[in-house]
Amino acid sequence: MCSEHSITRNLATVSCLLSLLSCFCMELKLQTDMDGTGKRRNAERFDLDRRTA
Repeated sequence: MCSEHSITRNLATVSCLLSLLSCFCMELKLQTDMDGTGKRRNAERFDLDRRTA
């Protein structure tokens, strides 16, 4: 019983860390978008959409 409880607590800690990591990644993505690298990627995607259409 005790080990089962610790496993559940470990899973909760891991999921919390994962959510923090994903939040951090989103912040980084927003920063790169502001730098202008994201705009270029969007333009390339728009180009692909035009070619396939």
